Amino acid sequence: NRSDLTYQVSGIVRDSRTNRPVPWAEISTDFQFGGAFFSTSADQNGTYSINTLAEPHDLIVKANGYQLGRVRVGKQWFSWTPKGSEQDDVDLTPNVP
Repeated sequence: NRSDLTYQVSGIVRDSRTNRPVPWAEISTDFQFGGAFFSTSADQNGTYSINTLAEPHDLIVKANGYQLGRVRVGKQWFSWTPKGSEQDDVDLTPNVP
């Protein structure tokens, strides 16, 4: 239980062409300067929620049959430990056969 995981990002992973949910997509953090790594999976409805650090960073979204997705999350904070949340739906582009 990490006390610095004060920021929650949640949303739905969808197919960019059909707008249908993409089940079981993998969501992981990507910090520019290395550091912590957190990951989760979307559920059968494409819904995900990940607890992470509040500093700006990317979420990497992967699913079989789709191109890699990337979304920028977090906020720039100054001199305090922030708490917060945001909603970010992710559209994944299907691989062209």
